Amino acid sequence: MRAGGGAQAGALVSKGISALGTTFRIGSYTNENPQSNYLNFVTVMATEDNTTVDFLFTRRMKGIQSPHSILLNKGQTYIITDDDYNVSVTGVKIKSDKDIVVVSGSQHTNIYNAMDDDGGVDMLVPVKNLGNQFVLVRGGVIAGHDYGIVVAAENNTHVYVNGDSESLCTLNSGEFVTIPL
Repeated sequence: MRAGGGAQAGALVSKGISALGTTFRIGSYTNENPQSNYLNFVTVMATEDNTTVDFLFTRRMKGIQSPHSILLNKGQTYIITDDDYNVSVTGVKIKSDKDIVVVSGSQHTNIYNAMDDDGGVDMLVPVKNLGNQFVLVRGGVIAGHDYGIVVAAENNTHVYVNGDSESLCTLNSGEFVTIPL
């Protein structure tokens, strides 16, 4: 994706078969300088008929109770967006009784400690396919404008950076931390 004039670009990387699963944790851009036109979203697609999908929110979403359940048939999708610019879908847990595919992202949101607006979207892998070591690579942007988001899938998740012997922080399920690159 690329907008005119060289501004606003993004990409979606398909994860293929490894994207199928029943439990996911959502990450999206953080809104360091929230505005009313910022948007974070999560969308799910069923791969089989009569798939029950539960959304468990770590913070209150206006108008939606947690857990929030829906029933989808094969190929049907469901989207949840932030209900106001101070709430993020980051940390939302999604569970289903059959395999689903999940895409999350952000549009026109403020990236980590920068005054830039940007968008990003990615297909997620389920918790069952997550490991415990990750490599984050800074993109070709101005220093201070890239960051990683670590979302805990389970309680007492210790986050280490650059092989440090002491953890940066300890997170509980659904909590997250941003790490500048």
